[in-house]
Amino acid sequence: APAAPQPDRSDVRSGQSVLLEWAGASGLGYRVEVASDPGFRQRIAEIRTRTSRLEYRPNQPGPLYVRVSSIDANGLQSVASEAIELRVRPDDRLRLLRKPADGTTFETRERTAVVGFSWVEPPGGGPYRLEVSAADGETEQTMMERASERPEARGRFRPGRYRWGVYGPGGEPLFAEPFTFRVERTRIDLEVPSRLRWPNPRRSRD
Repeated sequence: APAAPQPDRSDVRSGQSVLLEWAGASGLGYRVEVASDPGFRQRIAEIRTRTSRLEYRPNQPGPLYVRVSSIDANGLQSVASEAIELRVRPDDRLRLLRKPADGTTFETRERTAVVGFSWVEPPGGGPYRLEVSAADGETEQTMMERASERPEARGRFRPGRYRWGVYGPGGEPLFAEPFTFRVERTRIDLEVPSRLRWPNPRRSRD
């Protein structure tokens, strides 16, 4: 059986990723189980991975229990590792991005779409810096940085997938994790009749 997974941090916030790593067994892959009770009767997630590491993002505060099993070439599963307990506390930072919501898709008939952003204003107010980066490639590329005194901003974006976040005074991020949105070009299909009948004008004879 694999060794118990080890988190890369002891302080885990709800909505913040934690890296889990383990060792001690090899095979075609691993099965990671996450539950809200030590007996794993109330499973929250079951994840398959080929590597001995997993980046997991708990979505709610409270105790979580994680264990790992290896899977061999015949698809047989090993005995599960010892379970570890993750203490996930509520996110004590403002992270409610109001617009657009995480995973929003914008459709446009144009080459670009106008996206409006707004967020909760923390005590003390701005100034703010909105940062939007492309998230389609292997490396993120910053597409827009915009300063704002108010908790809102607008921008134009080509089709693609993007991440966005906001920084407050001193460059501190207001939110634990960036949100994502997507811009898609709307395709307009033209209906073409299967048979066109053209008039056959009579030719005048001399």
